[in-house]
Order: sequence, then structure tokens, then C-alpha cells
Amino acid sequence: MLPPRSLEQAVWPWVDEWLAWFDSNAEAGSGDDGEGEADRQDLAAQGFLRLLQQLRIILLQDSVVMRREFPDHPIWPTPFSPGTTI
Repeated sequence: MLPPRSLEQAVWPWVDEWLAWFDSNAEAGSGDDGEGEADRQDLAAQGFLRLLQQLRIILLQDSVVMRREFPDHPIWPTPFSPGTTI
């Protein structure tokens, strides 16, 4: 079962921003030269961000079970809501 997209985006919200940065410049064919252009083609960074996208889904799915197992753990101080970020 997949969590709602709004809840996914609350975990590491900067991941989507950076992926959008990579994607927007790949489509537009930006005119940057040198280091800026090399940064936009960084496949390792893009792969890492995509990994984090997958891991946040897993984190949210596992948190249901983990919260039941360890209700007093400090990672669960207050109920999580989509308006907050991790």
C-alpha cells in the first residue's frame, strides 16, 4: 500500500526540488558552460535522489509497524501530519 503523495513529499521535501532542477535543465538544454553544466549531468546525484524517493516510501510503510513495536521511541514524539516535514 502506497502512502499519500502529500505524506511522501513531507519526508525529505528537497528531494523533489532537486530532481525537478535536474529534469528541467535536461529538457531545456540549458546553456550553462563548465562546472554548472557538469553538475546538471551528475548521474550519481540523480541516482541518489531517486533512491531517497524510494526510501521515503519504505520509511513511511515501515513506520506503521515500528510505531506499534516501539511506541515510546523518541522518533515518535507527536503524530505526524502532512503539514510538517522530516
